[in-house]
Amino acid sequence: MGLIEVKKDFSHKELQWFGPLFALFMAIICVVLWRSGVSPDVILYVACASGAVIVVYYLIPRLRRP
Repeated sequence: MGLIEVKKDFSHKELQWFGPLFALFMAIICVVLWRSGVSPDVILYVACASGAVIVVYYLIPRLRRP
C-alpha cells in the first residue's frame, strides 16, 4: 500500500472526456508556445502530433477500455 491511492478503473464516461481535455491542454500549450515566439513549424508539429494521439485513441477501442 502506497502513500497515494491511484484510481485504475475509470468509467466509460470518464474515458470519453480524455480526448476533449487533451485537446484543450494541447491548445493551451500551443498558445503558450506561440506567445513565446516559437516557430510556427514547431507549433504545427505539436498540434498535428496531439491530433494524431486523439484520433488513434478514439479509433482503437482497446485503448479506451476501463
